[in-house]
Amino acid sequence: MPSEKVSPVPNPDTIDITALAVEIQKQRVTAGLTLDQLAERTGIPRNTIHRYENGKLNPTAKALLRLAIGLEINISELVKPLCQRRAKIDPVASVEF
Repeated sequence: MPSEKVSPVPNPDTIDITALAVEIQKQRVTAGLTLDQLAERTGIPRNTIHRYENGKLNPTAKALLRLAIGLEINISELVKPLCQRRAKIDPVASVEF
C-alpha cells in the first residue's frame, strides 16, 4: 500500500501576508477608490486599511469580507494570492494516497 503524503497545515503566524497586502491595494486601485473612499464604504478606518496594504497588519476574516464588499468583489479575489503561493509550495496535485 503506498504511503500517504499529506501536507502540513501552515501556521497562520508564519504566513507571509505580503501577497495579501499587495492584492488589497491592487484591487482598491483597480476599483478607482482612494483609501478614504474605501474606508467610507467598509467602515474600516483609513489608517487600518493603509496598514493592511503595507503588510503591517493582518486583516481578520471579518475585515476581509468588509473589504471585498466595499470593493464589490468576491472575497476569494483577495485571498487568491495566498492560495496560489501555497499551491506553488505544496501543490495538492502532489498528494498521493
